[in-house]
Amino acid sequence: TRTQLAEGQLKELQNRLADAEKLGGMARALAGEQCLQIHFYSMPPKERAKVISNLGDGTSKSEGVPEMFPERMLRQDFLFFLEIMREYIQAAQAPFPDRMATAEQIDRRVQQKRKSLAVPYATSILVALQKTLSKDARSLAHLRAAQLALALERFRLAQGRTYPDTLERLIPNYIAAIPAD
Repeated sequence: TRTQLAEGQLKELQNRLADAEKLGGMARALAGEQCLQIHFYSMPPKERAKVISNLGDGTSKSEGVPEMFPERMLRQDFLFFLEIMREYIQAAQAPFPDRMATAEQIDRRVQQKRKSLAVPYATSILVALQKTLSKDARSLAHLRAAQLALALERFRLAQGRTYPDTLERLIPNYIAAIPAD
């Protein structure tokens, strides 16, 4: 059986979805990841080596990441990591599509550095984060599609079970603006 939601319930759900878009969760998640990695870089060398040896599938070292870093290399790796994380966090706070364009530029820089093997630990972590930003974009697209679907349903219920000729007819009574792609 299908449950019919009332106009007030649909509007509340639509507002909650709009609020979820404003939370900036990706920037907070990236900041949390940055804190975890700062902890890694501050570990004593033997503890750091244990962590590195458990990267990947849990049975072998991560490809291209040495177990022990010379101190100079560790500092360079750490500084690169902090620089890129700062850029990712700024990108995560930008509106779409700027967010994705900036992230793609950052991704290219990470890939170039990865090939050079100059900052092996940072690039192994940062490559994994690249996928996170595109997943965030997909999640946001789903949120926006759901908001639009709720606006359409609210219109349909209010207008005698017909849909609008154009999406612009939803503005401003059912949605503030048509969501951007």
